[in-house]
Amino acid sequence: MDWLKIAEIVDAFRVIPRLILVSVYSFVGVYTYDFTHFYFNLILLPDVTDWKLTAYSAFGALTIPAVVGLATGMTKAYLDSGRKWKIEEAE
Repeated sequence: MDWLKIAEIVDAFRVIPRLILVSVYSFVGVYTYDFTHFYFNLILLPDVTDWKLTAYSAFGALTIPAVVGLATGMTKAYLDSGRKWKIEEAE
């Protein structure tokens, strides 16, 4: 088995960066779903005060865009790191 050919195949298909993107987007989806589920269940509780709702909404308003920004940055890094397939003209 030629390890160099396997490494070139893994590099050509960009397996590791794709796995990282899948994990980042999975984290974003799970985090957003869990926070939304938690927040809507918090509203239904009878002993919740207004300051708790305000604090949790502020927490969600800060963390969800930060997590989505992480996913956006990772996607940009993935798209910028690929091979350049542009054909250059010979001089």
